[in-house]
Amino acid sequence: MRSVIYILLSLVFFFVAVDGRSQSKYIFRHISHLDGLSNDAVYSISQDKRGFIWIGTRNGFQRYDGTRFITYRDELNDKNKSLIAVVNIKPSQDHQLFMVSIAGNKKFNLLTNKVSDFDSTDIALDTVGKKRYSGVGGDYWMFGYYYVYHYDASIKKFTCNSFSIAYDEKNHQTWAVSYDYVLMFDDSTGQVYTKKNNVLRHPILEMENSGFRGVMVDSQDNIWFYTWNHKFYKCVAGTKKIVTYSLPEIRAKNHDSNNNDPMYVTCIFEDNRKHLWIATCNVGLLRYHPENDSFTSIRSDNNNVNGLQYNYEVSTIFQDRDDNIWLGTDKGINIFNPYHEYFKTIRHDDNNEKTLSKGGITSFLETRNGDLMVGIYGGGVTVFDKDWNFIKKINFGKSFESNMVWNLIERDDGKIWVGCQHGYLHVYEPSTGSITTTQPAIFENSTIRCMRADSGGNVLFGLHNGKIIEWSDKRNQFISYGGTMSPDFVNNGIQFIYIDSKNRCWISTYSGVKVFDRQSRTLSAAYSPQKNYASGCMGIEELNDTTLIVGLENGGFCFFNMITKQFTVPDFNKKILPASVMAIGKDKKGNIWFTADYNLYRYNIEENKLISYHTERGVVTSSFDMDNFYVLRDGRWLTSTATEAIGFSPDSLDINVNAVMPVEITGLKIFGKRFFVDSLTLESKPLRLSYAQNFLTIEFAALDFSQLKNKKYYYRLHDIDRNWVTADLSGEANYTNLPPGHYDFEVTTDDQANTKNITSFKIIIDPPFWQTWWFRVGAILLIASFIYLLFKRRIIIVRREAALKQQVAETEMMALRAQMNPHFIFNCINSIDALIQSNDKYLATVYLNKFAKLIRNILDSSKQNTVTLTKDLETLQLYIELEQFRNDNKFSCEIDADAALLQDDYKVPPLVIQPYVENAILHGLRYRSDAKGKLSISVTKENGHLIYIVEDNGVGRQAIKNTDKKDKQSYGIEMSNDRVRLFNRENKASVTITDLHEQQMPTGTRVQVILKIQ
Repeated sequence: MRSVIYILLSLVFFFVAVDGRSQSKYIFRHISHLDGLSNDAVYSISQDKRGFIWIGTRNGFQRYDGTRFITYRDELNDKNKSLIAVVNIKPSQDHQLFMVSIAGNKKFNLLTNKVSDFDSTDIALDTVGKKRYSGVGGDYWMFGYYYVYHYDASIKKFTCNSFSIAYDEKNHQTWAVSYDYVLMFDDSTGQVYTKKNNVLRHPILEMENSGFRGVMVDSQDNIWFYTWNHKFYKCVAGTKKIVTYSLPEIRAKNHDSNNNDPMYVTCIFEDNRKHLWIATCNVGLLRYHPENDSFTSIRSDNNNVNGLQYNYEVSTIFQDRDDNIWLGTDKGINIFNPYHEYFKTIRHDDNNEKTLSKGGITSFLETRNGDLMVGIYGGGVTVFDKDWNFIKKINFGKSFESNMVWNLIERDDGKIWVGCQHGYLHVYEPSTGSITTTQPAIFENSTIRCMRADSGGNVLFGLHNGKIIEWSDKRNQFISYGGTMSPDFVNNGIQFIYIDSKNRCWISTYSGVKVFDRQSRTLSAAYSPQKNYASGCMGIEELNDTTLIVGLENGGFCFFNMITKQFTVPDFNKKILPASVMAIGKDKKGNIWFTADYNLYRYNIEENKLISYHTERGVVTSSFDMDNFYVLRDGRWLTSTATEAIGFSPDSLDINVNAVMPVEITGLKIFGKRFFVDSLTLESKPLRLSYAQNFLTIEFAALDFSQLKNKKYYYRLHDIDRNWVTADLSGEANYTNLPPGHYDFEVTTDDQANTKNITSFKIIIDPPFWQTWWFRVGAILLIASFIYLLFKRRIIIVRREAALKQQVAETEMMALRAQMNPHFIFNCINSIDALIQSNDKYLATVYLNKFAKLIRNILDSSKQNTVTLTKDLETLQLYIELEQFRNDNKFSCEIDADAALLQDDYKVPPLVIQPYVENAILHGLRYRSDAKGKLSISVTKENGHLIYIVEDNGVGRQAIKNTDKKDKQSYGIEMSNDRVRLFNRENKASVTITDLHEQQMPTGTRVQVILKIQ
């Protein structure tokens, strides 16, 4: 009985040990200081509600958007410590971060970009817990999401402490753990219980405190505690039984070397699939299996680019919203996704015999029992099970050529045909492991490059010499190539054989696409791509019943119309040129998948959309070189590079890559210096800059950390970019010397720049003050005022000059009048004196009365520059009557003026034509020998002027010139001309004197005087 028990216990231990010994084949991505981490010692990782990852390190904390880091080191502002370690960081819902650092508890406000101390006065910010829990001696406790608060009744003050907090939903209890405390907050009693106050007799509180480090409650209500030593504990839900686990024991079960390295648990984490992960020091990452209470250990594999990497410890565990699990270690960050392994690889490992044989991968075969056979060029065949676990290697003799496998095919009888170099054909029997090797003469020692079975069980063999040999299942024999090799086909090896839906056979070669006639067994036609395109053809896939898709060597891919026999190249081909498209396949949705160089692509023909998929660093270590996809029964597709077999699921990739991820504006630089814009983006406020801050770098990222798709960003700045601009991998847009204005910056990840997924950001660049509207208006007003003042000053000057000129003119007029009046008076007095001398008292009296009245009129107008026309003509009439008396009425006079002129108030210089009338009387009419002299005066209005005509029938001016008085000048005429000139403001007086003649004899004089009406 004891032997049976011992055997059973041994078996249990064996299976547990095997479970512990197995290595999970996860693909890890790594982030280190080489990628931008401020320090490789990572203590805390979390994600805020927008999707940014926050990382606490030995040297401050950072924000990560998948492309770049923003480091917050100086914000902690502790001058006494050069390294400010942040050991815990938790984002809140109100744009704040709460942190535990060696400089104390801190809070970071994203809106102000400031770090400040967090203490008990900030309890209102920690909004998760508001309930009070009573302690002993009047003390009470409160806990929040971030900290635990203790009110000490003896000092009447709160203290704030950092605890590891976990809530037990089933029992309505909250556990809080620090190095010195284990606290249980019970909702039903409102009490807080400790080891000293354990009236509930809870086994956890009775445990010896060996320096507790943390606590967590899993989805099964088990309570896990871990300490600063090698032990950690589980309190089983319901029974409250304490299960103790020891890291040295787990390490021993994993057959690790047992030494004296320190071992302890740093973090216990349950992911959203309810799987438990345990981070440790010196034991790696543990995954807990509740079904048998065991652990799988994932240990450090620093030599593997896709392995878990750390020096001593995994410090923290976090799962983001895309199911990626982040591990903070002392060697940076490891990221993996245990539930979405998009790409799975098999490759050779020099240090592991139970792995893929060394050599180029050439072919795949999934056998009917689910095994996967991989053909290796020079390495035979390696066999794996359905989970890709190694089974065995198959070698075909000692000859290197016989192990240079090119292709595999399974026959209906279950036997495996293996085509090799130099025409070797192996037949492998899986059930017995027997191998039959032949080298049919019909192959002419030419390499079997490809094999293709048709629906009838026949097999076509494509040879390196360009021939196609057919195996007839019905005849049970090989049938030779039926034609002669034309020069076009000589030394043109067969690359790939494709049989379309109409059973037509298409061949790809280095010189183009050829047609194989099954009946005549000849290559009946050859079609080469157009000029300027590569002619070497690789993989072939049927798009529809008229079109093939053909991969081109160093030329992308093209469409081949099977009816017109024409090649066409799609517009987007330039995105992948000059890559060689190798494997081509069509999924159930009609999408075209192909490999090119180091990338995997999906092409949606209906949307004309090309998506490039990202493979983790180290997944693809060489370029793709297999010219086909091999489809497994579970829907996965296989292809290969020269060094690894790669499997993926088109459906899984298609679903995950179509998820629309919004783009976030993650940063801004002005002249290369970082400018924090979180407060603006969080509150949708525009960025306002001065005109001197016009060299901008705008950073953006779609916060998708799965990195499945090779993201392409498209951005534009309205009024600057006319079209969408494709961003490079850095995810940033650069603008230099932006003019002042209002701008809308837009960015998207959609290849078609779909407006449904556009993130916008407003930017305002203020102009310099001299370009502002108020400055321009002020300047215009100032200039207008200045011009107005100039004009006003000019007007004042002009008016002053005009007034001065007027004054001068008036002075001149007065002077002229002063000259004229004495002259006229002198003449009149002479006349009166003549009458008195002649003793003609009556006439002298009459004359003297008229003279007195004339003098009175002259005196009335002497102080005025102008008088009315009526008044002036009245004065002129008095003067003429005096002259008539003085000259014994030797002449008659007629004054003719329109009644309208006399009634209107026209102003004229006083006695303006008197000198001309006087001249006509004294020098013309006076010297007539008879008494028939006639003087006529007319005044008319024409074109804004008054026109005077003074006409006499005297002896004329020529008669006077012939007398001794010819040298005497008439001062009155000269002064009158000046008066007319000054009155009209003209350079030359408008006075015209005309001598009248009749039969060449002088008959008088006519004087025309023109005055402007004023």
